[in-house]
Parts: sequence; structure tokens; C-alpha cells
Amino acid sequence: MLFLIVRISFRAVSKVLGVLSGYLGIPKAPCAQTIINWVTRLSIAKMRNPAYLNCPSADKSGFANGFLWIMDISIGSGSGKILTILALNPKHHILNNGSPTLKNVHCVAVGVAESWTGEAIADFLQKVIGVAERPVGYLRDGGTDLAKSVKVLGERGLPGISVDDISHIIANLFKHEYQKHPMFDKFISACGKISRNLRQTVLACLAPPKVSTKARFMNLQRLTIWADKLLKLSPRGRAAKDSVLSRQHK
Repeated sequence: MLFLIVRISFRAVSKVLGVLSGYLGIPKAPCAQTIINWVTRLSIAKMRNPAYLNCPSADKSGFANGFLWIMDISIGSGSGKILTILALNPKHHILNNGSPTLKNVHCVAVGVAESWTGEAIADFLQKVIGVAERPVGYLRDGGTDLAKSVKVLGERGLPGISVDDISHIIANLFKHEYQKHPMFDKFISACGKISRNLRQTVLACLAPPKVSTKARFMNLQRLTIWADKLLKLSPRGRAAKDSVLSRQHK
């Protein structure tokens, strides 16, 4: 739960359990590698037992399981790239008030390869379909390889609806609008400088959120919200000597 829900690192989980061990009745807190093994075994067990998926009933269009498959290749494992397929009930927004979270999706399959082409992804999806049956459609980012894989499956007699992820579409719009804006580079540079100055200090809680360079425009709103809040905490004018605000100004 600390790793999947709280979303802290394996090392942090070990340290937290070490602090709480007396209250939880744990004689010795497990190390980070032990926690990694636990999470891996849990993941494998769930993937091997598809009964928990609670598949929606088949519809009249001939699709056997009623799921929407979410595909992504953004995670790396050493020199390889991980292709992940998650299953989501397409009626999620009818049955739930909020956006899908970890508890609303189920891992269907995971594949690792040095590189993924449209044909390679289609081959992998075809193998998964042979076990889990064909989904209603595919939700993907704007990558050409993922789009091509759905097209290749259609040519093989396994058609499916291809849906572009709206977050990637918005990110591309942001990129088109702001990437070459002169103030954008200044803003990103300022965020990096502030992060270096505040990291490992008593004001580390005020550091900007971590944003991957590759996915910068997908998380741009996190940086702008942080900057707006920080500016409100840092009014113009000279701060009192040795105060927390003076440290922030530095």
C-alpha cells in the first residue's frame, strides 16, 4: 500500500516501516530489495489469475471481453523498453465520479524488448488476445508505433477502436504553443535553480515538483500551480534577516 497508493520509493517504504516497526509489531523492517520482491510476486500472481478482472459482459459487436486496453511504452528496464497493457472498464465514467486510478485498472500483460515497432507490438497484442480475448478498443498516446500496431491488427482481421489519450493531445498543444516561447526556457531554468537551492534543506518541502524532461509538457500544470503558490508565499520587498523568507529569496 505504501508503494502502490502512497507512491513512495522502495527505499522510502523500508525506512517508513523501520520508523513504525514498534507500532506495527514488526521485529525487523524489510529491506528495499525484499519489498521489491513482494511487489513483483503480487503483480505476477494477479496477472496469472484473471478471474479478479470482473469482465464486463460481451456486447453485440463481437468483442469477447468488454475492456478498453491502455497501452504504454514509457518505462525502461535497463537497455530494454517495457510495453504495458492495462484493462479499464469503458463504462468507468458512468459508474464512477472521478478519473481512473490504480484500483480501477488491471494489468493484462507486460513485455520487454530492445525496441518496439508497430509490427512487434501487433505480434505481442495478438498473443495476448489469444489468451485474454479481444478488447473493445485501445487507448494510447500519440506514438506512431502504437497507432500502427492497431492498424496492423485490423489488417490481420482483429480490428479495434483506437483512441488517443487526451492528456497527450493537450501536452502536444502546450508544446506547440510554448516550446519556443522565450519566457518558457527562463521559467524552466528558474525552477531548476530553485530546486537545487532548496534540496537537502529545511525548505525542501517548497521545492518544485519533479518533472521528467521527456514528459515536461504533460505535467506543465504542476509546475505552474507550484510557481503560483510559491509567489504568493514570497511577496516583493526585503525579508527579515535570517528569516525563513530570506532563505527562500536566496
